[in-house]
Amino acid sequence: MGRSVRVGTKLSVEPADVVIVWMKRDERLDNFFRAVERKIKQDGALWCIFPKQLLRLERKFSYDWDAMVRSGLNTQLVDNKTLTFSEEEYGTRLVVRKDLRS
Repeated sequence: MGRSVRVGTKLSVEPADVVIVWMKRDERLDNFFRAVERKIKQDGALWCIFPKQLLRLERKFSYDWDAMVRSGLNTQLVDNKTLTFSEEEYGTRLVVRKDLRS
């Protein structure tokens, strides 16, 4: 089976192994996570790239990292990893909870 990578501004119709999203400063978090949780495979992952504090304040984000994760936890997703993405951004990985995987 061949592997493919798609880059775009819209979510694909088919569930993906990995979705990487740069969070927007005025994201409607509950709507966002409800939409994205259906777009990753049961054993897939969602990476949310989020600006570090100074850049977040400069860009006037309407929420912080804690609010983002709390909103993700209101779905079938759970955060299980973080990483430094760049000097200005870090990432948080969310996956489908183990007990909900088939």
